[in-house]
Amino acid sequence: MFKTLKVVNFGPYNGKYTFDLKTNTNKNIIHFHGGIGSGKSTFIRLLKLGLYGKLNFNNKDTKNMFFKRTENQEYKEYIKNSLNRRAKLNKQNHITLKLTIDLKIRGKIKEYTIVRKYDLSNDFEEEFKIYNKNKELNPSKAIKIQKYIKLSYPIKYFDFFLFDGDSFDPLLKENFQNNFEDIIKTIFNLDLVDNLINDIENIKNIDNKVKLFETMDMMKYQYQQIKEKVKKTNDDKKEKKLKQKLSKLNKKLKKQYKKNNFPEIKNNLLNTFKSYHQNQYSKKMKELEKNYNEIVNTLVIQVNNANINFDNMKIDFFQNNLKYDLKHSFSTSEGQLLYFALLVALLKTSNKSFPLITENPFIAMDNTHTLQIKEFLAELNQQVILLNIEEINLFNINHNYQLKKEKAV
Repeated sequence: MFKTLKVVNFGPYNGKYTFDLKTNTNKNIIHFHGGIGSGKSTFIRLLKLGLYGKLNFNNKDTKNMFFKRTENQEYKEYIKNSLNRRAKLNKQNHITLKLTIDLKIRGKIKEYTIVRKYDLSNDFEEEFKIYNKNKELNPSKAIKIQKYIKLSYPIKYFDFFLFDGDSFDPLLKENFQNNFEDIIKTIFNLDLVDNLINDIENIKNIDNKVKLFETMDMMKYQYQQIKEKVKKTNDDKKEKKLKQKLSKLNKKLKKQYKKNNFPEIKNNLLNTFKSYHQNQYSKKMKELEKNYNEIVNTLVIQVNNANINFDNMKIDFFQNNLKYDLKHSFSTSEGQLLYFALLVALLKTSNKSFPLITENPFIAMDNTHTLQIKEFLAELNQQVILLNIEEINLFNINHNYQLKKEKAV
């Protein structure tokens, strides 16, 4: 997804920096290494700022200290405080960020460059543009692309697939189960179905004919979106039945639309989408659990079965039917390894192409577990951005960057 990042005067990055982030199937890793204060964590924040901009500051799910839920003023203060110290002394009061990414829209891969420029000479001026290759998009199209990024790759998705080796076991975090459930819905496209079901259920009797037809138009559009998702699924018996039902519903929808028979349309849509949601959820969760167990069984820890409770999203681990206490039975490195395996299983099950970002993944690992994570990274058919204190040797590194701490001014 990430192709290039260009940054000027942000944090420890004094002057212009360009990072080539392109990867391929054989070489899927971009590797950064450097000591404390060299800019590894800042690089992650740059990716996030490039993708989401001020949306980072209006996201209730984000717990990152740099991107907590704040008002616009705190966003401005954050940018002002991020101006490189040496640049500030030289009165170069500007920050530039250019992030080039690939987005899959309606089945086609398109290249976009998101440009954010901040002029801090007086107070705060921000310039935001998006280019499709070298052509600047008009403001309305640029906003649409920004919304598409927010919906297709929400901030919570970015955070969940950010593996930080410095943190304690992520599976024990208080909000893990809620975040896991949100990610499941997003990564398997079930949030769209959830929203549609809620919209339909909340619609009561509509007397105004214009409003009725607007609502039905919206429902038809959302129906087509769901239909596209169904086309991409495997054609087992249940899926085939559902496709036939959707096809019949589409014909009925057209007839009822002409007759203005809203209640019947509402009930048909509700029953169909609830059936689709239940079928997809059950199928994907079973597939996820299967993939997760296949990975867990390869780990050098005393676990041979992982059970995901589909109701509360709790994960239990067993060895010969003996249930383990997650909090007391595993070391920090073992818990992190189980979480890392979950990320790999999610990506494998969803076929999503969102990159996996990992910072200091080996810091709490012994040699055996370090080797296992390296094997995961090598086999993962995804873009991986790996940031580590020390340089590591992996055959599938496409670009290797050494970051150095800026000298004091």
